[in-house]
Amino acid sequence: MNDLPLHFKSTALKFILRFLAIVATCGLATTTKLVAAVGDSSIAAGAYEGLLDDKSGYAEFVLDRRDSFSGTIFINRVSHPIQGRLSDTGQFIGFSTAQFPVSLQLTTQSGSIPTITGSAGGISFTAYRAAYIQGALATETGKYTLLLKPPGGNSGIPLGTGYATMAIGKTGRVRLTGKLADGEPFSYSTMVVGGPTGNQCVLHAPLKRLPVAAKGVTGFLLGAFTFEDLAQSDLDGAVEWLNPAISINTALRIVGARYVATDGGSALPGFTNGILGLSDTGLLSLGLIKQITLTSANKLIVTNPGLDHLKIKISASSGLFTGSFLYPGERKRTAFGGVILQRDSEGAGFFVSPPAGTSANVGLMP
Repeated sequence: MNDLPLHFKSTALKFILRFLAIVATCGLATTTKLVAAVGDSSIAAGAYEGLLDDKSGYAEFVLDRRDSFSGTIFINRVSHPIQGRLSDTGQFIGFSTAQFPVSLQLTTQSGSIPTITGSAGGISFTAYRAAYIQGALATETGKYTLLLKPPGGNSGIPLGTGYATMAIGKTGRVRLTGKLADGEPFSYSTMVVGGPTGNQCVLHAPLKRLPVAAKGVTGFLLGAFTFEDLAQSDLDGAVEWLNPAISINTALRIVGARYVATDGGSALPGFTNGILGLSDTGLLSLGLIKQITLTSANKLIVTNPGLDHLKIKISASSGLFTGSFLYPGERKRTAFGGVILQRDSEGAGFFVSPPAGTSANVGLMP
């Protein structure tokens, strides 16, 4: 640097001061050679994702076959890029825009999915590598329906149940599309990664309410769900729902089940007759209860029609249901929607109550 012109020296110094150098020891849980294992793409290379331990953010990284490293740490609603590489001595040296200490450690162990553990600003995290690499077939492949259930007894959040459909490809790529209980749509792409108790998906989907986004602040969904064989579902987890536009900051429980669409088969196996219920905190506080029948052609028929003129239909290909009815005292029809869980032959969703414009409950059960 002594041979550089003065203004180049000044620029280089400012660059160095702006970036935080990160040195992370990359060790192994086994006794195999350090550099060989770190550089072995069949063991370590791939994409990594994980949540910060306090659920305030997430970490995602990519390690390639040449040991180049890049990623992002999202903390306090700010993204901090990181990039660098693994040295011949097994150390990671790189740069980040974060104004707080960052440490990283790569761990590989025979029979386990590699992890990158570390800390950002004193908050620990574990990021797990993609569960499927090099053409391996994902066992989670298929369609799913998911419910985002609100906690009970919290009057400060929408009462309805959010919902989503999910498709997982053969390589473990994931695509979610859904609606939150306030009516805001969301979509997100991710992948199946390893987890502490089984394969999981990490969700960090930004929300785009215009009044908030215009001020440079956006809400988000942040959490994870694990694939597991439970009594009434195939996955379970929790997600934080933050939306400053309407003062929402709460945890939602995620439950979901595989959805199998078959030609000529029932969208709700075992369901013939049941109940559709709608309720809110207003004129429907006692509930609007309708008797329904599911035909062999997957048509839902209301057997006790009334002045509400409720209509409902189900999509046999996706598991979504939609409908509308006349809310008491209203001339315009009110729409509702949700998804069904085939595993327990039930469904849930929401509608926006027209008098107050607030979220309300929809439930479908045998």
